[in-house]
Amino acid sequence: MRRCLGLSLVFVSLLFVAAGAQEAARPSAAQPATSLARFSHKAVRFLGTVSDDGKSFLADPDAEVWTIVNPESVGQQRGQQVSVQGQINRQAGEIRVLCVKPHEQQVSSAANFGDAAFRR
Repeated sequence: MRRCLGLSLVFVSLLFVAAGAQEAARPSAAQPATSLARFSHKAVRFLGTVSDDGKSFLADPDAEVWTIVNPESVGQQRGQQVSVQGQINRQAGEIRVLCVKPHEQQVSSAANFGDAAFRR
């Protein structure tokens, strides 16, 4: 009986210590966010135009302007229409560019090869 009571007392005290450690590990609201923590973890892909100075990005569908945090990553794509993949910070309107690809215009053919005229 005494042994069971002692083990349960040790178990309860370990639970309190573990719960206290979890609370201490959480950052409080007063602590400033680090530069990495403010960006989304998941990368997002946008189609748009990089500004001539390479410091902003104009997304095509919604005409939203994003400030590029790392302008050196856009390289030679300044002033061109590109596809950008990056992490965003919606509150500050910033994007960290991970990948830039030039946007290629898709050419559609005027002929429909599935049409009855081409089945002969």
